[in-house]
Amino acid sequence: MRVDESSPRWPYQQVADHLRERIRSGELGPKLPPISEIADEAGVTHMTVKRALQVLKDEGLVHGEPGRGVFVRQQG
Repeated sequence: MRVDESSPRWPYQQVADHLRERIRSGELGPKLPPISEIADEAGVTHMTVKRALQVLKDEGLVHGEPGRGVFVRQQG
């Protein structure tokens, strides 16, 4: 997934959309890849990925565990 520079959506929104889609399809989880891996894949900075992850945390889709990573929340 590369961020579409011509899209009206901000890069962090595009990254959040992509991660959300992959989580909901079951492609990602229970632990998300490291921030550096997501950033490299999307062609964005670590800060952009952190902002995208914050969106997903605010939605209740994922949660962070300091020193361990970001995990998909159990839905149900």
